[in-house]
Amino acid sequence: DILKARKASSAMSTARAIVDNIYDLHFGTRPGEFVSMGVWSDASRAYGITEGLIFSMPVVCLGAGRYQVNRSLKLSKVSQEKLKQVEAELLSDREMAREIFQKHAMGSP
Repeated sequence: DILKARKASSAMSTARAIVDNIYDLHFGTRPGEFVSMGVWSDASRAYGITEGLIFSMPVVCLGAGRYQVNRSLKLSKVSQEKLKQVEAELLSDREMAREIFQKHAMGSP
């Protein structure tokens, strides 16, 4: 069945991406190479992203679990707008999660 094959293919693709990310974090990326990785956005606000979100960023992996965000990419206007749209969605999701947590935390003993 085509749907079963696609689901298996999607699961394998996800698994491969996880393995690749762990490999890059452990061994580092090659000189001049960067990869996209979901990392905590920090106070430096790389690419204008609000601090405290897990956001896909271009990173250079240094090995031993260390990485640096590659801040040298020049983004088109369309890319900047898309980043802001995704950021707004994440901020909205975070606020909704906080509201749910507060609602349920207040009801606990």
